[in-house]
Amino acid sequence: MGGPEPLMAASPNISREPRRDVAPTIVDAAPTLVDIDSTAPVLSGADLPFQGDGDRTFTLHTADVIGAGGQGTVVAATDEEGRTFVAKIAYQPHAVRDRLARRAVLGYLRRLMAEHPLGEEHFRETHLMPLYATGQISDEVPGLGESTYDVVVMPLCDDAFTRDGASFEELRDRIIPQAASALAHLHDEGIVHRDVKPKNLYLLEGEVVLGDFGISSVLEEGRDTGATKVDRRTPGYSPHSSVVQRENDWYALGYTIWTLYNGGRHPHQTLIDGDDLSAVLAGGRPVAFEARAPEHETLGQLIYGLTYAHPQGRLGYEDIQRWLADPDAFRYRDPLDAAAMAGPAGYQFEGKVYESRATLVTALANNWEKAKRHLYTHGLEDYFRKLGETDLAVALNDITDRDPDTLPEDENGDEDLGLSRALTLIDPARGAVFWKGEAVVPGASAVDALFARASATPLGFYRLIADEEAVRDLLGIVAVAGFSGPARAGLKWLREHEDANLGEKVDRVLAVLEATAADKSAVRSFAARYGSDGWAAWVQRNLKAYHGRTGAGDRLIRAVGSATVNTSAPLADTVEARARLVQRADDMAAHTEGSPHIHHFGIIRESETVVPATAAGYFTAELFGRPVPRGFATELMEASAADKAAVAWARKHLRGARGDALAEDATAALEEAASQIDALADAEGKHAPVDGLSKPAFFGRLVLAVAFVLLVCFVTPRFTFGSWKNGVVNAGEPLATAATVLISPTGMGENSVYPDALWDISSVPTATFTGAALLGFLAAAATVLAPKFASAAFAIRGVRTRGQTRRRATALRKEAARIAEGGGEAACWITGNEEGPVPVARDTSAFIAKTRARRHPEATATALSKGLFWGGALIAAAGVTIVTASGLGYNAWADLASETGWDFLQDQLIWGIAYCGLAALSFAVIAVARREHPTMVTLTLLTIACVIPFLVLFAGTIGIFIVVLYFIFSLFRR
Repeated sequence: MGGPEPLMAASPNISREPRRDVAPTIVDAAPTLVDIDSTAPVLSGADLPFQGDGDRTFTLHTADVIGAGGQGTVVAATDEEGRTFVAKIAYQPHAVRDRLARRAVLGYLRRLMAEHPLGEEHFRETHLMPLYATGQISDEVPGLGESTYDVVVMPLCDDAFTRDGASFEELRDRIIPQAASALAHLHDEGIVHRDVKPKNLYLLEGEVVLGDFGISSVLEEGRDTGATKVDRRTPGYSPHSSVVQRENDWYALGYTIWTLYNGGRHPHQTLIDGDDLSAVLAGGRPVAFEARAPEHETLGQLIYGLTYAHPQGRLGYEDIQRWLADPDAFRYRDPLDAAAMAGPAGYQFEGKVYESRATLVTALANNWEKAKRHLYTHGLEDYFRKLGETDLAVALNDITDRDPDTLPEDENGDEDLGLSRALTLIDPARGAVFWKGEAVVPGASAVDALFARASATPLGFYRLIADEEAVRDLLGIVAVAGFSGPARAGLKWLREHEDANLGEKVDRVLAVLEATAADKSAVRSFAARYGSDGWAAWVQRNLKAYHGRTGAGDRLIRAVGSATVNTSAPLADTVEARARLVQRADDMAAHTEGSPHIHHFGIIRESETVVPATAAGYFTAELFGRPVPRGFATELMEASAADKAAVAWARKHLRGARGDALAEDATAALEEAASQIDALADAEGKHAPVDGLSKPAFFGRLVLAVAFVLLVCFVTPRFTFGSWKNGVVNAGEPLATAATVLISPTGMGENSVYPDALWDISSVPTATFTGAALLGFLAAAATVLAPKFASAAFAIRGVRTRGQTRRRATALRKEAARIAEGGGEAACWITGNEEGPVPVARDTSAFIAKTRARRHPEATATALSKGLFWGGALIAAAGVTIVTASGLGYNAWADLASETGWDFLQDQLIWGIAYCGLAALSFAVIAVARREHPTMVTLTLLTIACVIPFLVLFAGTIGIFIVVLYFIFSLFRR
């Protein structure tokens, strides 16, 4: 590969079942292949369970041996679903270095399965064998004991190459490009395969894949060579040098191509069988390439270049790409061909001599990296100096040694820009300049064409900007198009801000393109829609996808809608307006409902005042280092539909990037809600505070009630005393009726103010009024019992609702566990393709609020006690007053006065005082015995009071003192 691995791939992961009707993965195809170490593990023949480093469990059928060789034994394997695979069982390396190397190589291949956009199908791009599991397993063989082996589980593949070889067309169109791609991927990771040969190339679903990494090695970072304790090279496919280096893999690939072209037989098979490869290892070619057709001669040149004995002159990946681009035009100057050494004068580049500047420049442009080496090692400068073209030589020297923009890269220069300028100097007659093989016509139109290609899809543009090498190329083309100033400024900013996020880099590059493009409106339109603030513009365009839960939420939405950005103005002029829009959109996002998980379970958080109407409005995707709406990610994918790899990457990494954070937040919210519901369940039926009030408030209200009774009982008899006395003495009849006294203080008769209009209740039994007074006392007494009645009712209800409440909490916890594991009922609105409204499955917050708002014992007791206190007090006061006024107990009081001589007992005011004392005493007893049954005490006192007036007087007096003493004591106690 010439550059870094693509950021996105073409298709999503799919589940495949390996085919059963093909040949095994690794089969010895012997007479063409020889391994030095032919020892293979001896296995027990038992079925061994194996899980390794993956989630799937396999069964290794060690009795079903498919093949065995120097690198291990291959057996059949199946997974839990019965799908068939193969497992390679090999000895563990003895040296620590080699064990670490194997672990690193297998680790990279396993990471491809998890991290590559194509997942298990990464082989379609990497052309490397997919590994489903790796690890160790122990097997005991009778007589040999127990041994531990390394295990690798792979798919079944076709090994037709080792049996039949390949045609020229098959080599050109499939085998060579795909095998070279596999090696390039390994080499980019610092991995040397060390065992490339036909039997390690397989067909998997029509793709060539490279397998068997048993002796692969990892080069240390920054080094091109390494060493290993394991030297199991295959004769005929390894050069003389035992140094571990990438160039040896191209040597092995060259002989692999040659062997396949020969129908599967190694060109030096006779020498291999005779164990005499000395001539080959010395750098000679005892057997020449024999083309089956004239047009195949070019394949022989490629093979000779790949199998050149010395690594310094050996061809590699770039040369293979050059051959694939045009096999007929490919030329290799074989150092072993003496006749080729006597070629015509000219500049030798990559095995070919160029006498024309135009053809030399074309060749240099098409092999950019090698051309840079020729320029910066002064090869081109020396050549033109020898030709006498001193001016050109000096100009080339300025590029390599003096111009700060084009100094070598280790001096912070740009070698690509230097080569581009050098090519223009060498062939100034061209109307175009070169950049990495691409001809660029200087001018703003070149930038327009460049931007059109780069921005064909928004995700493709992001992918380009994320690739450091690619963005350098883009700005390099801008520079050679005649805009070196803006391009240099952009490159400098990128170097100084390596840690900048993708959005900042996108904006910087767009600013350079706007400054240099002819069609600036295209750049501005793209920036407005897909720049770093494109997500905020999407929110503004889709405000109908949101609604406010509260007035504050509505204000946030209106604020975003009111932000204006002139998308046709220069980007520099709209910085403040775009920042304002982003700030308002950020504010709204901070108060937007967290995720579909939260909405689905009806959890309402006070800070989340904005609710998305559909899944598109949730900030569940991530781009530019920040959360963005899912709808924006969907818009990007729809606009990038032509780039399937980008869409696959976005669906997996952009849309679901915040899955873990959202799951963590939703799990915490559900757990908290479950805890609140559990607390509500625990509170079902609990006792309330005294009467729903604090004790000072409770007793204060009690004092007010007693005072009210005293006031009515004392004031009314005094006000009507004259009327009562006159009615008794003068008429000799029962005292004036209560109605008369209450409404007309002058009584009934001729002198009455209302002689005919009043209702006469003198015939009403006295017990009616005493009963009314009793009921009032009972009602006031019930005030104390109200909390107990309410608690009892609440407890009865709690028996029925407690279980239901706990089941709801349990359901929330189960869903929280599913979400934490990456699932959950609402997951399809985050990582799936569901775009519609998110339904509410449970009204969690509403349930909590409703349960809390239910009339608890406190609220019930407070309302009931308030009514009973004041209602009962009023009825009691009225009953006592009427009874007193109508002369209840007059005869008893008169008899008592006659027997004792206490005339003052005839004063009805004293009667009122007695009944008032009775009321006060009753309320006092109720207050003291508030947790008992004070109604019985009150009833007993009233019964005795009706028949023993003296006792009533005594009890009333004592009651007044009790009330005073009790409340004084209560005050000190508080």
